[in-house]
Amino acid sequence: MLTKILLTIYRILFIIILSLSSTANAENLAELKAKDNLTPDELAKIQEICHSNDGYACFLLGTLYQYSNAQDLSKAASLYQKGCDLDDGFSCIALGTMYRYGNGVAQNLSKAKNLFQKGCDIDAGIACSTLGTMYKYGDGVAQDLFKAASLYQKGCDLDAGLACAVLGGMYQRGDGVAQDLFKAASLYQKGCDLDSGIACAVLGRMYQDGVIGTQNVSKSRTLLQKACRLGYAEACTE
Repeated sequence: MLTKILLTIYRILFIIILSLSSTANAENLAELKAKDNLTPDELAKIQEICHSNDGYACFLLGTLYQYSNAQDLSKAASLYQKGCDLDDGFSCIALGTMYRYGNGVAQNLSKAKNLFQKGCDIDAGIACSTLGTMYKYGDGVAQDLFKAASLYQKGCDLDAGLACAVLGGMYQRGDGVAQDLFKAASLYQKGCDLDSGIACAVLGRMYQDGVIGTQNVSKSRTLLQKACRLGYAEACTE
């Protein structure tokens, strides 16, 4: 049996698939998206859609194999590979993460990098952000802060909130880019608008300390409260 949390995730994924799949596939999945439980027949429908070369359905199947009690990481990896080959960015990210950490597959940072690169090339913002982190810290690649910043920028442009937050930090510190506190603040603001808790918190502290102009305690409090609501615990005590 799947947990309630996983079922909630799957229902969300159904909505994503419905918005991006072909009309015929969407009609089949429409019967499933509001379900609280998925029967074997219903799962078979998703499998059929994956076999019809719908990458999003392959990603969904992969998550079922990766996170259900009947876990099969090898099967999950195979489905993610198919989804990625079909240009589904979520699948590329999921498989890249498995290779990055050796979860269910032999750790292979080169394969992880290539999968994140493909995800980024097909405009999956989180893939750009994750690849940026690999370059920032030299994780399986030669450290290259300029390339990292470029990848974070693309991720931010694609509305990956964490990418905006990390790039903001690079501009705040002058880490691989020319220091620019106002550029940093702008990136933190976008990250916060995209619900990155750390972006809200850091921007809140900048206003609290008057780093980018006159101190603004009210704005700082609002940002820190949002960061706390988003689960950034450090902001909850300020």
